[in-house]
Amino acid sequence: MIGYVAVVIVLLVVDYWVSYECIRRFENTNTQMLSEYVKSIDEEMDMTNKLALSIYNENPDFQKLSYREDEINKYLSTYELLDVLKDQMQTNHALSGVVIFYEYGEQRRYLFREGISFSVQQTIVDQAKIRLQNQNTQKVQFLARAKGHVYYVQMLTKKQATIACVTDLVELQQKVNEEDEQREFILTYGKVILNQNRLAEKLQITGSDTEIVNNIFTGKEKIYKEDCRWDNLTVFMHVKETAVRQLKLQIFMLMLVTVVVGIFVVIVYGFLKKQILTPLQRLADTMTAIGQGEHFGKMEQIAPYAEFEQVTDSFNGMMSEIEQLKISSYEEQIAKQRAQ
Repeated sequence: MIGYVAVVIVLLVVDYWVSYECIRRFENTNTQMLSEYVKSIDEEMDMTNKLALSIYNENPDFQKLSYREDEINKYLSTYELLDVLKDQMQTNHALSGVVIFYEYGEQRRYLFREGISFSVQQTIVDQAKIRLQNQNTQKVQFLARAKGHVYYVQMLTKKQATIACVTDLVELQQKVNEEDEQREFILTYGKVILNQNRLAEKLQITGSDTEIVNNIFTGKEKIYKEDCRWDNLTVFMHVKETAVRQLKLQIFMLMLVTVVVGIFVVIVYGFLKKQILTPLQRLADTMTAIGQGEHFGKMEQIAPYAEFEQVTDSFNGMMSEIEQLKISSYEEQIAKQRAQ
């Protein structure tokens, strides 16, 4: 029984360690996945920013737009500049469109990806122009809304010319996110929910300032949060109930095995005590009583097993022989007394 109890204790320790490891690996896997996801978004946004800075600092056509040139030269410069940006758009997933303002915003030319409607393009360009007129800073970043989509616009201004790089954040999130049946991603910019509005409402996510406090055992939902390096972008990762339930089931099955083993130990102990230990104790007590002269006679069957029956029969046979020997001894003594 000491061995059985030791086994149960070892199982409990192993259960605790395995459960801890399962939860730790679950947390590490999800945290690492979210970090890789955020890193991908940051890298895409970095590419767009580097492109804008390279145009701003090095592109000769943009430099021409910054100073006074005749109308024909400015038009040719914008044409050459948009041609370069068109090639860049093929490799940069984050770049959804580019707007070139010159002559202090009075003139403009722009280029967008296919799939973005003309009305949406006009809305983005108009909002960029309003921002350009209202702010005199060299660098401006803002969100432009158009038909349910939210676009992140980065503008760099040098004297008369401005380059505005447009990023469809929702489209970027979808391109970066590989298909995952167990996880969903919510992208926020400050207090603005950029995608998955219904899910965000269900999970009570109101923006980047949302505090995430949850536990694997206290709820069905598991949410992770990480801020991007870019501006005020934040990514929330929601692990679906199926993945959480699967982890809980694994831990439950592990605990169930330990409980079953514990119950089995109790049953085995009861069986051994009733069927073996108690009969052996009765046998020992009977032999002790006979040795002390307190008992003399046959022993009843103590357990329904062949070994115990054999011991009982042998014991009763031995007692019968002793009884016969005693009777013979008495008869001899009586015969001697009579002869004497």
